Amino acid sequence: MWYHSFMKCFECDSIKNIIKHHVVPRSKGGTRTVLLCQVCHDKVHNISPRDISISELTKKALFRAKKRGVKLGGPNPKKSVKLMNKGAVKAKNEFRIKITPIINEIRSTGVSTLQGIADCLNMKGISTRTGKTWTPGLVRNVII
Repeated sequence: MWYHSFMKCFECDSIKNIIKHHVVPRSKGGTRTVLLCQVCHDKVHNISPRDISISELTKKALFRAKKRGVKLGGPNPKKSVKLMNKGAVKAKNEFRIKITPIINEIRSTGVSTLQGIADCLNMKGISTRTGKTWTPGLVRNVII
């Protein structure tokens, strides 16, 4: 959600807590948006109206949680980042092990260029580890 304090609600002309609302949800391909205040946006989503932004609600909830003694955040940020990076490297290596035989099979048919391999992978409907289409650079990253 994007917040704009200098625009007004499409529905009620309010200028408080303005949000860009997708007319058709992004998950269904929607790109058009209208500006709504928080109250009108809540009505669209059939939830009880509140005249406060998500940001303000989050700040208040975090304040109350801290007051109750809830520890927020990781106990050791450096360790958390290190573990996260370790997981990413593991996932890349597992994908490389899975995709290498397919690339070798493509190469055995005489396709030798990175673009040719990328085209073959895309034609077979094999997506990258992150679900994207193959490019020569991505093929090179897997081969190296």
